[in-house]
Amino acid sequence: MSIMKGSDAAKAVVRRNTEEVQSRGNFEVFDELFADDFVDHTPQPNMTPDKAGVRQLYRYIRDAFPDFHAEIHWQLSDGDRVTTYKTYYGTHEGPLLGVAPTHRKIHFESVDVMRVQNGKITDHWGVGNLFSLMQQLNALPISNGANGSESNESDFRLLINGKLVKGASTLDVINPATGRIFMTAPRADQAQLEQAVASAKAAFGTWSAQPLRQRAALLIKLAEALEAKQEDFARLLTQEQGKPLQQALWEIGYSIGALRYFATLDLPIEVLKEDATQKVIRQRKALGVVAAITPWNLPILLMIIKVAPALLAGNTVVVKPAPTTPLTTLKFGELCARILPAGVVNIIVDQNDLGAALTGHADVAKITFTGSTATGKKVMTSAAETLKRLTLELGGNDAAIVLEDVDPKGVAPKIFAAATFISGQACIGIKRLYVHDSIYDAVCDELGRLARETVVGDGLEPGTQMGPIQNKTQFEKVKGFLEDARQNGKIVAGGNVLERDGYFIEPTIVRDIPDNDRLVREEQFGPVLPVLRYSDLNDVISRVNDSEFGLGGSVWSSDRDHAFEVATRINSGTVWVNKHLDTGPDIPHAGAKQSGVGVEQGRDGLEEFTQATIINIAK
Repeated sequence: MSIMKGSDAAKAVVRRNTEEVQSRGNFEVFDELFADDFVDHTPQPNMTPDKAGVRQLYRYIRDAFPDFHAEIHWQLSDGDRVTTYKTYYGTHEGPLLGVAPTHRKIHFESVDVMRVQNGKITDHWGVGNLFSLMQQLNALPISNGANGSESNESDFRLLINGKLVKGASTLDVINPATGRIFMTAPRADQAQLEQAVASAKAAFGTWSAQPLRQRAALLIKLAEALEAKQEDFARLLTQEQGKPLQQALWEIGYSIGALRYFATLDLPIEVLKEDATQKVIRQRKALGVVAAITPWNLPILLMIIKVAPALLAGNTVVVKPAPTTPLTTLKFGELCARILPAGVVNIIVDQNDLGAALTGHADVAKITFTGSTATGKKVMTSAAETLKRLTLELGGNDAAIVLEDVDPKGVAPKIFAAATFISGQACIGIKRLYVHDSIYDAVCDELGRLARETVVGDGLEPGTQMGPIQNKTQFEKVKGFLEDARQNGKIVAGGNVLERDGYFIEPTIVRDIPDNDRLVREEQFGPVLPVLRYSDLNDVISRVNDSEFGLGGSVWSSDRDHAFEVATRINSGTVWVNKHLDTGPDIPHAGAKQSGVGVEQGRDGLEEFTQATIINIAK
């Protein structure tokens, strides 16, 4: 490929590019450069990208190398005229400006990829064409046919007995914002599961014998290591889960806080009773090997609030993340491999085919699981043979009651945020809303306005407020709820699947829908909120409690005392007043009815990972 020095005209174009990038921020900028400023170039067959192809190329570079800046140069032919375009992309640190005048050259159909730190290039390579980029960096699936592709090579590893190891096979990880493979993950087989459990069992004796404060100190080291990589973890989390980057940063921050919180706790021997004849004490001991099975909505947070108390109590752990979001958990495994003794934490990944073997394993003493109620019942069945200890955080259909004395404009944004957090995929998000007849229309109107104004898009794009549904299976399920809403209710706003790549659904508000509709009775786990009308308080409390679920709920009123009285009558594990989704690692969380068994978080959550021994001493 021939290259010539940039002309004055080219410099002027780059200058305009720079000014536009500065004014628009971290967005792509397309600028036309005149063909007579550059030499002609004939690309490799079938490798000339169109505009959509360049967008796709950037997404793959961004996803595979999130801390790199990419500058893409490409061309389109229009008869005898060749138009060359430049596309600037940058990281959160901002795009590198003025690259072309500095390099004094323009590449046809080329990519310059640079890591930029504090405004300086620390790593850089320029690849002559897109095909070379794909081959050299494995940053793209390389097409071998109309629809065939090979996925990215991956540095992710399982953690077994303190070593980062390849899986017996691999599985593809989809970026839900594109619907395409962006990484592969190692996949364990039965033999690797057995190795993970065996290593956890072997490590248990030494680990549980360590003083608790030494174990706590290692939790602090894990928190520090995670904090040092917070932005890297957050970007990876957004790529695999779909949530906006700010929500991903919040999740990693919560996880760091959870590690630090549990490191402050203790399990002292307690004197329960002492008199002239006896002294009765309670000692808490570790259980053994804990199986921690985590879901795809909050993959690292829900893993940390299981692993941290389990380790502090002296247990060892085998973690199995959801197959659609394994990457941040595997990255956390790298921190564990560096900080913890071998075998204390083990991480395996499956395609939902090793769950029964893990939960039914004779050497597993406890299972801590977050997921659907249907799967939770299977976990409980598999644990029955050896009467394993269980903590199950299961499905929820959280109801919010809005009393007649609230301001619709004041309450609607808070309710909308709690209903659409993680695109409506939060276990304790608002799933059904009951509004007093006197303000029903006003609340529906406000919620509809908020839904229409919400920016839905790729979580890594600036300004995105709501991301995609996490996986195709759930996407299809939510589409079914949309169809149900069209038939049995009135859609105030939304109701559509976005015509773009990925699993995007508009935030949807549905009114005038009956209580027996499946959108009200079932957990939709998506951004589709049914709004129901009521006039009698006793009646609405009865309707709210008429559910097999009881994870969370909320009451909204300008009279806090009255709201508290109503909250005491709601049959849920957690009930908020004038807020929702507000929790912390120091606040116990438990489900009622078919929403769970046991407690997570807080001191109660720590004690779930222990066996109480009562020692009665005669005097």
